[in-house]
Amino acid sequence: IDPLPIKYDILTGRPIKDHDFITRMFNAFSPVNFNLDYSPGREFLFDSGYDMRTSTYTAPDGTDLSDSPKVRSMFQKAIGEQNLLAKFKVLIAVIFSGKPVKFRHSSRYCNR
Repeated sequence: IDPLPIKYDILTGRPIKDHDFITRMFNAFSPVNFNLDYSPGREFLFDSGYDMRTSTYTAPDGTDLSDSPKVRSMFQKAIGEQNLLAKFKVLIAVIFSGKPVKFRHSSRYCNR
């Protein structure tokens, strides 16, 4: 019998563990599991309204991963290794600094 694949937090790449009651309850009802550790970056993502539930059920090339828990586990880990939480932290700092932001591949500027 194969053990269940490890679920990873896609914001940090760390394995998801049942740290506390709130995390266990959220993970019990959510198709995408997280460690519900507070951070401004995590709050920013939730406040954005982005639907995280389906983010790892389809590969970037459109391949359906809904019946492939091992592959989804590896995909979650790979996304998490990009350390999105740290990138959100930088993004939040820039947004709330009040300074104009130049997009990487554009000459457009964004103010809050």
